[in-house]
Amino acid sequence: MKVVLPGFALVAGLIVMGLVGGCIGDSPEDQQAAALGNQRDGDPEHRPGQPCLACHSTEYSPGGGAFVLAGTIYMRAGDPDSAGVEGAEVIMKDKAGHQFTALTNRTGNFMVTVDSALDAPSQRARGRLRIPWQPVFPVEVSVGIDGVEKDMETLIWREGSCAGCHVGSQTGTDHVERVWFTDAP
Repeated sequence: MKVVLPGFALVAGLIVMGLVGGCIGDSPEDQQAAALGNQRDGDPEHRPGQPCLACHSTEYSPGGGAFVLAGTIYMRAGDPDSAGVEGAEVIMKDKAGHQFTALTNRTGNFMVTVDSALDAPSQRARGRLRIPWQPVFPVEVSVGIDGVEKDMETLIWREGSCAGCHVGSQTGTDHVERVWFTDAP
């Protein structure tokens, strides 16, 4: 004889929905991306000067392609957010000795992704560089424009987004001005 408990399935379903619903919500990455505004269009020239890995990291990548390093290069500190330098060379060397160079796109953005199918770094259009290995931190960085190269004063230890530390103005010990190349007007 089969015993059917009609209310049991309904109650069990409601309990499961309640437990799952309690676990679903905005992650810190969701919250950070939402605070930047709704511009998730996948265009590599969008959001210059903003923390790229807020939306393009291994933990949170709704737009596809996780970046390991990404940012925006400006000519001068006072340039408008949308006026990054096109064609700047962002030269990086990781702790393992891998050296790789990304070129910035017309808004000054560059982004580095890992593609283990490659044999060597591959610069793609619009600021995208693919490398065949996971970079080992810390990473040394310098920027080259028109044959002049300037080194970053410190190493990148943890944050793959330039704007994760370079927020635009001196706001504390963990944040510095955005990445700019020269003091000349």
